[in-house]
Amino acid sequence: MLTTPAWIMIGMSRTVPGILSYDDDRLRFASGEELVFDAAPKDIQEVKWPKIYMGSGCKLAIDGESYRVTFVKPNGAPDITDKLLGDAGGVLGAAGSVADLKEAMGSFGDIKKGRAAGKAWKELLAGVTA
Repeated sequence: MLTTPAWIMIGMSRTVPGILSYDDDRLRFASGEELVFDAAPKDIQEVKWPKIYMGSGCKLAIDGESYRVTFVKPNGAPDITDKLLGDAGGVLGAAGSVADLKEAMGSFGDIKKGRAAGKAWKELLAGVTA
């Protein structure tokens, strides 16, 4: 199981904050009360790690849809709030309180933590989509 905060980048200026999670053989991204995607490994057509993201983000193709995911908060992006963590945790079925989720995920938004999250996701997704 892996759960980290993340942002989906849309176009040049829009971002969606949320939680990226892999558990029970499902890759999920929840933003608040919305489940953006919920994919089995067979539904993940492509995972790319562009050099421009410097290890802190990837491009996913899931069921014909493309997603650009970053683990470092983009400039001007919405914060991942306690309410969002609580709502997204409920959508994902994550047990525990917002404080438990924050502690499990650690500090988010900085480059060092984002690159560490990227490394963990790269290892996990390489094994899942191979």
